[in-house]
Amino acid sequence: MVVVSYEERGAWVYLVAVVVTFAGYVTVVLGRVDGGRIADVDYVAPLLWSIGISIAVTIAGRIAVEVVRPGDGTTADVRDTEIGHRGDRVTGMVVGIGVIAPLWLALAEADHFWIANSIYAISALGAVIGTAVTLAAYRRGL
Repeated sequence: MVVVSYEERGAWVYLVAVVVTFAGYVTVVLGRVDGGRIADVDYVAPLLWSIGISIAVTIAGRIAVEVVRPGDGTTADVRDTEIGHRGDRVTGMVVGIGVIAPLWLALAEADHFWIANSIYAISALGAVIGTAVTLAAYRRGL
């Protein structure tokens, strides 16, 4: 049986929460287009709900995972900390580079829809890539 640390379990929960809620948001917004311009879709409430649900699912998911399959504890060791830092650095790089897109859209005076959605997409992409790096480090080592 493979031993999975508390931090790795949390990373899996976070990855699933981000992917599912972002996909749900995109589905809802695309479902509202109805032949019109996508930039005219009411996106604010689904966006805020998506972010809130993602946070709630991450918290509830971590609790559920520990209830169903308790680990040895919740204390991160040096390896967990180093792996977490690596994932955070990658997330920061993706978001740092990606922020150029919404900045460019704002400077071009694009619709708020495109600016807000580019920020959300870059944040979700950064979370997915950073978490994937974290999980790969757990499986393959630093």
